[in-house]
Amino acid sequence: MEQTSIELLRFRRCRDLHGNAVGVTVGRRNGKPAAFLTARFEDPAPAPEPQESEDNPKYYVNLNPLERETFRRILKGQSIASIAQEDGVKRSAIYARICGNSKGQGGMIAKNFWVLLWWHCRQNIQGKSL
Repeated sequence: MEQTSIELLRFRRCRDLHGNAVGVTVGRRNGKPAAFLTARFEDPAPAPEPQESEDNPKYYVNLNPLERETFRRILKGQSIASIAQEDGVKRSAIYARICGNSKGQGGMIAKNFWVLLWWHCRQNIQGKSL
């Protein structure tokens, strides 16, 4: 057995990847003394890249391309007025696109749960009754 292994078994301490002294559990494996190392001694796994919330396809189910783009801009934090200005329409047209109109055309909130949830949260924040 190597000298470093004997020291590890005797002192029951070693350094982790960050240089910190850490206690080690000692036991027997196949009848021979062995040190049992925890996951702390492994290389850390690379963190998965976070997916942008506005790029998740579940937020755009049942929306047409124009409505998808509108909701994407809303999720990025763009105001209704600026969306209307960029689209060359009035704010009321954007609200009609979201809520529907008096002709029974439901709008985005009737098609998509996430738009409905956003709309209710927006109404609560503004203090309007639902």
